[in-house]
Amino acid sequence: MHTGRLTASVAAGILAMTGAVVAAAGAAHAVPSSIPFTITNDSGRSDAVYVYVLGHQLSAPDVDGWFDSSGHFTPWGDAGSVPVPIDDSGVRIAGPADGQSKTITLPEGMSGRIYFSYGQPLQLSKVLSSKLVQPSLDNPGDPNNGTDYNWSELTFDSSGLWLNSTQVDMFGSPFQVGAKDGSGTIHSEGRLKPDGFQHVVDAVDAAGWGASIVRSGWNVLRVLNPGHALNYGLPGTLLDSEIGDAWSYYTSHDLVFAPYEDQPGTTFTGRVQGDGSMHVTDASGAEVTVVAKPSTASVLGCAGELDAPNDVRGVITRTLCADLNRSVLTHAGRHPVTDSGAFYQASPTNVYAKAVHAQMVDGKAYAFAFDDVTHQESLVHEADVTAGYLQLDPRSGTAPALGADAGGATDGGDGGSALPTGSGHLTSAGHDLCVDVPWADPADSTQVQIATCSTNDAQTWTRGGDGTIRALGACLDVRGSGTANGTAVQVYHCNGSAAQQWAYDASAQALRNPQSGKCLDVPSSQFTDGRLLQIYTCNGSGAQRWVLG
Repeated sequence: MHTGRLTASVAAGILAMTGAVVAAAGAAHAVPSSIPFTITNDSGRSDAVYVYVLGHQLSAPDVDGWFDSSGHFTPWGDAGSVPVPIDDSGVRIAGPADGQSKTITLPEGMSGRIYFSYGQPLQLSKVLSSKLVQPSLDNPGDPNNGTDYNWSELTFDSSGLWLNSTQVDMFGSPFQVGAKDGSGTIHSEGRLKPDGFQHVVDAVDAAGWGASIVRSGWNVLRVLNPGHALNYGLPGTLLDSEIGDAWSYYTSHDLVFAPYEDQPGTTFTGRVQGDGSMHVTDASGAEVTVVAKPSTASVLGCAGELDAPNDVRGVITRTLCADLNRSVLTHAGRHPVTDSGAFYQASPTNVYAKAVHAQMVDGKAYAFAFDDVTHQESLVHEADVTAGYLQLDPRSGTAPALGADAGGATDGGDGGSALPTGSGHLTSAGHDLCVDVPWADPADSTQVQIATCSTNDAQTWTRGGDGTIRALGACLDVRGSGTANGTAVQVYHCNGSAAQQWAYDASAQALRNPQSGKCLDVPSSQFTDGRLLQIYTCNGSGAQRWVLG
């Protein structure tokens, strides 16, 4: 991945916009000097919207400032050691009314955040040498606590446009981000399932994590990441038993780390020793780092004992943080665990992260700092970028796919079109062959096949509004959350993972798994009874055309 911790560096409440989205050097395409960036208001709200583009130029990363609607950058200027309120009348951009859009310009060579607020502007301050005091979720006295606001992080450099719909700090008013490529396709992230905002609130509240929920009267403003909510009464022992069990387990077992996706043969071994710390060695037996037993706060924040410098220690602690948040650190095999279907199934777990991922159409979210481990993050990167997008979505009902009215094709963050609900066959177009559960056996990992169409339940598939396709009580699933061509498609117990999400492109008659970006496929176009199915790069061929019954 090209991302590290996707939050800006903050020291003493000062926002240092140091590449909120960290991009790799080297571009596959020559990027334009600027791009149009369209903000669309589909929120269904009558409130005024205020937009702020805050950050820095990559040529001067220590100088914070703001970008106006034409892309012109202005530094904040010097201030003393005491924060000075900013007159933001020239800083804020009047956002679009509900049902309207507004296009601004983003210049190449920038990094920062795009904030938006409803009803009232943000209150900003500057301090020291052109530094911004950002809205602080950790400060009970912050003047923005009663304001409904959210933000996206972005970087636009020689490698293209990077955007994410981050939930690392909070889950607030919904929005999607997207980028259009040279072919006119819009790639997006952040789309919620129907009523997803309230479902997250309800899940967090039902788990007893209500201290994370910030309200204004009866209205919910946001759900804090539990790491922040520890400052507002959420118990600091939430994950202690999980951490303790894992540390105890690895006093007598080896924890095998395989943290480099591009170097699967490079492994490290961890073992908790008598000093209570995990000692990690490389293949030669040399010790590479020692990790003290982390606290709940350190796990939720991926900090403290789990600090992650840009070295071997960093890849070890990133793995520990990810697998502890996902409650899979004691699972057998190598770590990090890559099967997203196993995440958040144990108790205790990071309820906030579980709820946020469960309500995303494609299962992707940035629910904690190292959620990019095994590609679970809601990141959009487009090297061949021609335009960018931010869409403000409703808190209730169904959000439209971003780009549906933006003058281009769209993957909508859900692989194309939403999955039409209904029940019946999944028939290979032009053939009397239907997707079938062999021997009507819905046991986990049973690979599905095509077989002569019949009326039995093994070929009756129910397409839900949650993006799943179910038969015999099990879900159509991409094995191991795989993304490679040829990965088996199977049935597996329904678990809410992105491996079980499907979208249907009616024009191409294609069923696509958004996580992998690949389509349900008959291998080598061999339309024979019993042919096992896979995912494969979407190509419009007859092997990927399905008629929904």
